[in-house]
Amino acid sequence: MKLAGFRDSVNYPDLAKHAKSRMYLLLFVCCFVISSFHIRYTYSLEINYFGDVAGDCSWCAHVVAQSRLHCEPISKVTHEEMLTITDQVLTAARNLAPGNSQSSEEYKSFPYALRVEVLCDGEISYIAARYFAGSGVVPRVIIQHRNGDATNGILQHIFNGALVDLQQLELDSDVKCNLSNSQCNEDICKPAWIVPLPFDNQTQSLHVRVSSDGFELLPQAQRYTINSIKFMAETSSGNSEGKPILNVKTIKNWHVPVQLPSVVSWDDNTPTVLIGPLDTNIIIFSRNQFDSFDILRVNVSHNATVCNISKEESLLLSALGQPDRILLGTSIGLLDMTDEIEYVNILPVCIKALVAHLYRHSGDQTVLAIAETGLVYSANINKGEFANFTLVSDWDHMSVCDFIAEEQGINSENCTVISTTIDPTQPNHHLLLLCISNANGLYYHLMEHSGDTSNGTWSFLSRISSARLTSGPSENDFNQLQWAGISYTSMVTQHLLIWGQSLIQSTDGGKTLHMMSAYPIHNKSSIIAFTSSQDGSFAILNQLQEVWYGRSGDLQSLIRLIPSSTWTLMPTLHHFDGYDADLFNITTITVFFDGNQDLYQLIAYQALNEAGFHVAKHQIPVSDIIAGENFQSRFESMMDNRACSGQCPFSEIQFEALSSQYYCRIQKFMYQLPCLAMSEQVYNADALLVYQGLVYQVLHQHENYIQVYADPYYDPLQDWRENKRSLQDYHAYLYRNHLTLSDVFVPLDQYYKMYEEDFIDNRLPRTVYLDRDMIYEFSLRVSLDENQCAASADPMMNVQLEVDVSDQELIRVISQRQAHHLNNTVTYQVTLQTADKDSYVVSQFSPRPVTVTLQLWNSNFKCISDSVNSGKELQGSNSLTAMIGCPVGRQLIFDLQKSLDFLSEVSEVNYDCPQPDPLTPCIYYGNGFYPHFYIQDQVTGQKQLFTGNYTFDIIAGGLSVDKMTHYTASQVDLYNTMDRMSTSMVWISHNATAVSGRIIFSFDCKAIHWHCQANSPCADVPLNFPYGPEFYFLIHVTNRDVDFSTYCEYSTKFVLKIHGFRPSFYTSYIVVGVSLAAFLAYLLVYFICKREDEYVLKEFKKRVLKQKIHPEERASPSPVSGSEYSSDEEILHISEASPSVTFSEHVQHIDAWRPRRSQGSVHSSHTTTSSSLHKSILKKRLSTDNVPE
Repeated sequence: MKLAGFRDSVNYPDLAKHAKSRMYLLLFVCCFVISSFHIRYTYSLEINYFGDVAGDCSWCAHVVAQSRLHCEPISKVTHEEMLTITDQVLTAARNLAPGNSQSSEEYKSFPYALRVEVLCDGEISYIAARYFAGSGVVPRVIIQHRNGDATNGILQHIFNGALVDLQQLELDSDVKCNLSNSQCNEDICKPAWIVPLPFDNQTQSLHVRVSSDGFELLPQAQRYTINSIKFMAETSSGNSEGKPILNVKTIKNWHVPVQLPSVVSWDDNTPTVLIGPLDTNIIIFSRNQFDSFDILRVNVSHNATVCNISKEESLLLSALGQPDRILLGTSIGLLDMTDEIEYVNILPVCIKALVAHLYRHSGDQTVLAIAETGLVYSANINKGEFANFTLVSDWDHMSVCDFIAEEQGINSENCTVISTTIDPTQPNHHLLLLCISNANGLYYHLMEHSGDTSNGTWSFLSRISSARLTSGPSENDFNQLQWAGISYTSMVTQHLLIWGQSLIQSTDGGKTLHMMSAYPIHNKSSIIAFTSSQDGSFAILNQLQEVWYGRSGDLQSLIRLIPSSTWTLMPTLHHFDGYDADLFNITTITVFFDGNQDLYQLIAYQALNEAGFHVAKHQIPVSDIIAGENFQSRFESMMDNRACSGQCPFSEIQFEALSSQYYCRIQKFMYQLPCLAMSEQVYNADALLVYQGLVYQVLHQHENYIQVYADPYYDPLQDWRENKRSLQDYHAYLYRNHLTLSDVFVPLDQYYKMYEEDFIDNRLPRTVYLDRDMIYEFSLRVSLDENQCAASADPMMNVQLEVDVSDQELIRVISQRQAHHLNNTVTYQVTLQTADKDSYVVSQFSPRPVTVTLQLWNSNFKCISDSVNSGKELQGSNSLTAMIGCPVGRQLIFDLQKSLDFLSEVSEVNYDCPQPDPLTPCIYYGNGFYPHFYIQDQVTGQKQLFTGNYTFDIIAGGLSVDKMTHYTASQVDLYNTMDRMSTSMVWISHNATAVSGRIIFSFDCKAIHWHCQANSPCADVPLNFPYGPEFYFLIHVTNRDVDFSTYCEYSTKFVLKIHGFRPSFYTSYIVVGVSLAAFLAYLLVYFICKREDEYVLKEFKKRVLKQKIHPEERASPSPVSGSEYSSDEEILHISEASPSVTFSEHVQHIDAWRPRRSQGSVHSSHTTTSSSLHKSILKKRLSTDNVPE
């Protein structure tokens, strides 16, 4: 490769100026090449141990559509609808059918999957893939992302790749992708591994790590970041301004030097926007840190310009990417570009710079805009709304230039705002760099603004002068320097950098300034790009195309990477992968750090026989370059008898840090592969759909799991498994005996949420979450060689640890040092503990980050570790972010069973709910209520007793759950009061305390007694016949603003059913009256029904029913002598003294008489009835008088 064009654009140092330097250079080259060959040869031997077919292989992962797994990878991932696959899943895996016929489960497939292949020597190798598949090597894929709901924190999914044959998938699919159909005699022609990609509409970015399951050396592990694309680079003709944004492929020209780029990659899912050359009006737009990008031309004209520019100047002045938009400063104003590449002019002001918060996970969406007139605007970006910028001013509505003009008595037109930056450690606080011009020259000031945007406070911070510097050039030389920008680092620290024709660093937010002497003063060259990473490192690019690398907090840690001796002598370091043609006119556009904290340069180049410039990114191997520079430095020291110069003060550094879900707050899910039928070797399309459906179902059960009452064990998948438990043994038997008719068998127990035990890791975690009074401990052990070079008699005295905390008001750091002379080690025991500030409550805010930086003396850029797995890494500087606040994933749960058990122990009346409901607690009115609460940790699966303070409020009530009435704020205050004189009180507590009108309970004081007063909603509960009165309450329990034992704001709601209410006087009066009336009515009815003459019934028929009664039917009672019986018929007088008359004769006499009587009667039926009655009466009388038959 020829790099002549690049070399011409860079002024390399003359390394052959002196003979001694040439000799050093020759020896350095020889030693470095020999050592490199030795390392490479040793590494090749290790590779060949596993097989000659391996070579230099690594995993390669690409995103593919689920419906086109065998086709070309997808370069842009967008939010697509998920596909319902319930029928396919239940057909392929019959043991997933619900055991309950009434249960309905829906399985869906994510729109994308991850295809993992083997990459050898830069090309896909199916031979190596077959070798690895036959050896049992399976790619282990870990996908991690931050959930859209911030309360769930980070989700981590652990997959094993499903082996497929891409050629067989194409044969079985209706979609043909023109894969090579070369002859293949292998069982698996084109092996690959498929992994579901849990990518839904809430997902913004995924971090992917592909490693080998069981083998750490082959293939090599790889990391990827997958971002969702909302900005589609297509021609848009329907935007609100009517000016389309065009997609172009190349750039006709690229000028050197480039203008100040606006590159901010402050979040993994935030697009990166870069302004192109001056006369092209293009922007370079990328969603995945320039793995792929688009070049967009914005068609704005000079008409109606608001900027003071000529026609030859660029119409694009600044750009900034946000998760859902692009802000673009143009000559016509500030444009807000939505995801359809349509823009709206939201601020008709000439904006020359846009600044956002550099800390990626701060949650702060503040954007600052610097106008050409010296005004500064601020806006808080809200999703789905256009940005609304307001002027940054003080309480007197004065801008910063107006304020400084009034204070110093100068003309505000001589004031210019150069740059601004947002303070990551303090909310509503940012710094500004001002340039004041007068007859004596240019003067630069640092100003700060704190408070509300339009009602804040301006204050002087410092003046950038040689007198304020701890070290630096003379005053005359310093006054000639020009400064171009200021910026904090991406860490949450007070480290501030000011750059221009030199570099200044401040470790206290600009109060003290330090000139970084390692960077030379360039009177004719200025720094044009600054970028930083979350590990404390930063990089700069100047107009001479030099790339410098440094560490914040260390004034001596600054080194030039490009050009350098190692960069010049090792062409492989700047070889551009994938470009075999000769490149020329190579220009570095900017530098940036990716999500893995690796440094990249974005270059513009021309290829041979091609017109126009192309853009590509290239990784800068920082560790390799620094290792080469250190090698050369030590070699020169040895030649000058300075053996100890530049040597690392230790040989090894090890951490012993507690790695725990309790601190790191990562929710982990494990997914095993579905078991194939015994005849199958690879997974087909149906089996892969089952894999997708299982992943979706696990996440769906987790997201929709509602826990109202405390469970002994937190398992969101329990109901899903139990619904299929009845037939699992049967399906497992069929599968083990090769009798199954399904394509796959799913072991349900292999899909679960992981709750890991704590273990000690040898690496420091990047982030830990600390609640109030929580502590986190770790140890740092530094080992020294016996032959360690030392400048003093005791080498261990040179091992000193410096700890820097970004906010000492929130966290305290305690370190204890122990020196062990027996094994030449120094151990530091470090303890992090949140500060005790009772007045500080952050429950209603997001956790605040605090950065703890650990720096070993004289180790930066001198200590480099080298391992086969991770390669070269810089040692000596480590950082940890402590999130002070409420750890994510915690929830307050009402423990129903514990409350009922405690109630049964203290109450005199046994618990007896007439209509029990397992989902609704039932409390007897006279027993009171003793609630117990637990803190359920969704990350660790554990629960602990809640012992803090809380408030107990009834916010709704009713006769049933469906008919509850929600009370207003005033009603809630009336019903939940401690005022004994109140007539609206619902409950009362004898041991609770009241502060500012709020009743506060604690773990020890929580007795609640029901006391429904006359004006309370439960004062007159109607009867629930045949049961007692019942009433439902909706209870709201929260610790907001009353609990200082935690930073968490807990809140929960649950329903209580109260039964056994005492009836009111009015209700009692009604009950007694109704009961008495019912009793009297019963007696009356009974008396009426017992009358034999049916007088009442006949009168009712006569008067109400209007029926006519025949006179002969009218009752004419006549008493019978010696008897209570009477009749309207003829009476037969039977003489008691006539025993000769038998019973049969009496009957015959009656029968003989009946016809004669019946013939003279119109109503025969009545006569028959009377005759029967006389017969029965006579029979009874005769039997009583012992008359023989």
